[in-house]
Amino acid sequence: MIMNKIRFCSTNKNAPDASFSEAALIGQPKDQGLYFPTTLPQLEMSELEEFADRPFSELAFYLTGLWIGGELPESVWMPFAERAFNFPVKLREIDDARFVLELFHGPTLSFKDVGARFLAGFLDAVLNSQGKTATILTATSGDTGSAVADAFAGHKTMRTVVLYPKGQISLIQEHQIALAREGVRPIAVNGTFDDCQALVKGAMADPELAKINPTSANSINVGRLIPQSFLFVYAALAMSRDGSPIVVSVPCGNFGNLTAGLIAKFQGAPIEFISATNVNDVVSRYFKTGHYEPRKNVRTLSSAMDVGNPSNLARIRHLFNDDVNEMRKTIFPVAVSDEVTLATIREVHARTGYLLDPHGAVAWEGASQWRRSVKGHVGPVISLETAHPAKFPDAAERATGLRPEIPDMLSKQLAQPMASEGLENDPKAFKEYLLDFF
Repeated sequence: MIMNKIRFCSTNKNAPDASFSEAALIGQPKDQGLYFPTTLPQLEMSELEEFADRPFSELAFYLTGLWIGGELPESVWMPFAERAFNFPVKLREIDDARFVLELFHGPTLSFKDVGARFLAGFLDAVLNSQGKTATILTATSGDTGSAVADAFAGHKTMRTVVLYPKGQISLIQEHQIALAREGVRPIAVNGTFDDCQALVKGAMADPELAKINPTSANSINVGRLIPQSFLFVYAALAMSRDGSPIVVSVPCGNFGNLTAGLIAKFQGAPIEFISATNVNDVVSRYFKTGHYEPRKNVRTLSSAMDVGNPSNLARIRHLFNDDVNEMRKTIFPVAVSDEVTLATIREVHARTGYLLDPHGAVAWEGASQWRRSVKGHVGPVISLETAHPAKFPDAAERATGLRPEIPDMLSKQLAQPMASEGLENDPKAFKEYLLDFF
């Protein structure tokens, strides 16, 4: 295995390049762009076939070495990688060459556990080696918050603040975020996810807050995206034994997971993508028209995707050299209403017995629309199931008349008291909070 040091540039092209450790610690470049690799470690898929029938964790260890082995010795990164990837990723065939990649078997029952646990371990190792501490600032539209709170809790090198939009996420998601955890402060902001994200970006750019060493655990932080790309390599190895492209439908909100998938593709994984959004479809419209017009987000059943100005589009545009025609060759955009989301949950459950969560239902319907558009395609297509349906019991009940059984892990979390604070959508108030707290 060749251990190269990967460098990262800003998508705004007006900040110094950084190492992986520097990019993860800084979070966002000073020019307000987003970090992105200057080169991608290339994969020879035929040489990775030995991982095709092995657990996801073994492939993830190998890929971790490709990305950070040039900076950290294996004796440092393997312990936190083992903690990050200690739960299964399951590929299930539901019917008629329709597959679901279940990414919700981690401690908070969402795909965000993979990236959050990797980033927490990586940052802890780097900070320990430097004798420093950092402040983690994270905005969430749902599952990111609980995954980050769980992953970063108890690390002595980091203090964590999680902002979420008050009343705009499911009660179960809020409860998971707002549990009392060592070193974590959950805050309910009187605003939208986009407002929360703006507060985080503003705080990270404020020179007076530099003394708390702020960074982010959102997909703003490239250290969150890279381990998510491993999931797509895993899917390609499992489904593309002859090297032909697989098709993956990704439920998209802030477009971090699609960006991670595109990283895997540009490394050599044979994948084509369906970007499936709810009615917050500003990026879908951009892919179709070439014009980007952010707008206020709309609340939907798939609340983690309620984003009106997705930050990761900057990375996608950077990757494709801002050529939307090239994007169209790889990405098939779909937007799905709440009514169709419920109908999809109902139909798939009635026909197969499989219960989708609302985000997975958007992805499933995206795959269905893609199949209809390419008339006659009978090859396999994978939909990502990014959260356990028990996290959205009201949607499941509206669609099927049944409430999903709550896993023991989630039952234990819901039995614990909540400990969140409230805050107005005010940059000055947030700055004062951080200075008082730290």
